[in-house]
Amino acid sequence: KYSKIIYSNWKINLPNKYEEIYSYQDKSFLGDGNKYHIFKYEDKINLSSYINFIDGKNIILENEIKKGIKIANISEKYLPNFNEEYKYYIKEKDDSSKIYMVYILNLNELYIFESLY
Repeated sequence: KYSKIIYSNWKINLPNKYEEIYSYQDKSFLGDGNKYHIFKYEDKINLSSYINFIDGKNIILENEIKKGIKIANISEKYLPNFNEEYKYYIKEKDDSSKIYMVYILNLNELYIFESLY
């Protein structure tokens, strides 16, 4: 499951009971580049107990995800609906790798965009 790779790359422990709605990874021998995943969790799983999400909107995060999806040529239908209530999480490594997570509460969906260097 990709949640194990998230843990390996970022030390973020996600619940394993999810349906992967969408998956994209740049073709790279070294595993770097952009990666985008959408996980759908069961209603009883509250992701806020696993990650310290931040409440509210973040325009920088929204623009970074939109830009990354456009560069990767991913259909906009896989963008999070930023008009919905969401929580977010951002983490950056020393090598400038970043992970952006958007948790759409009423859908219990987690959108994960990684840019690895």
